[in-house]
Amino acid sequence: MQQDNAYLLHIKPYRESSALVRVLSAQHGLVAGVLKGVYKKDKHAAARRAALQMGNCIEISWLGKRDLKTFIQVDALSYFPATDTRLFLCLSYINELLLRFMQEGLPANAIFQRYQLLLNNLSSSDLPKVLLEANLRAYEFDLLELLGFALDFSVDAYLHDAVICSEYYRVIAGVGVMRLKERDYSAFSGKALQDINARDFSDPKSLRQAKLISRYLLNFHLEGRPLKTRQLYREMMV
Repeated sequence: MQQDNAYLLHIKPYRESSALVRVLSAQHGLVAGVLKGVYKKDKHAAARRAALQMGNCIEISWLGKRDLKTFIQVDALSYFPATDTRLFLCLSYINELLLRFMQEGLPANAIFQRYQLLLNNLSSSDLPKVLLEANLRAYEFDLLELLGFALDFSVDAYLHDAVICSEYYRVIAGVGVMRLKERDYSAFSGKALQDINARDFSDPKSLRQAKLISRYLLNFHLEGRPLKTRQLYREMMV
């Protein structure tokens, strides 16, 4: 039997009263399995459903060595105050990112810790939108780095010169940044690149450019496959 602390990434009904569950665990990374009796009409099942909410830290146990495990116990260690629609959408988005990028069974302790830090930063129910956006941008760039997709935003990939605040650059996925002789539609300010490198999004202009850059990089590594939660956000937050 294996046991670990984890966060729920996805759950869906399976057969009569069971659920297919995927979690991000501290020591085992992404783990998928079947949990029986989740949708029964008794107190034990109700407690399991309460524990299996996005953002809750849970202790989970499982059996099996195949890809699909058998979960045998789930207990909530802490509850996340996801009463805000924005927070629900935010968690859905970052969970979808992890499900798209991570492979099951590979250790991912650094990703787990970064996910946990993001949840701690978002746990305020009255978090201003600008701080929500700033935390998301920092998480996206940190996740890309932890996944091995990091770019150096401090140095021109071709000239090997330090990025200059007053100059403009093109961001090239898989390569780095390149200074432009003339500003064009693809240009990003050196100031924004410096702020991304420092994870400092206090400047609204840098925050806006960081969103464009992170979306471009994520789309590149997703190979153009759309994220369902982006469409959900557009539909619910218009």
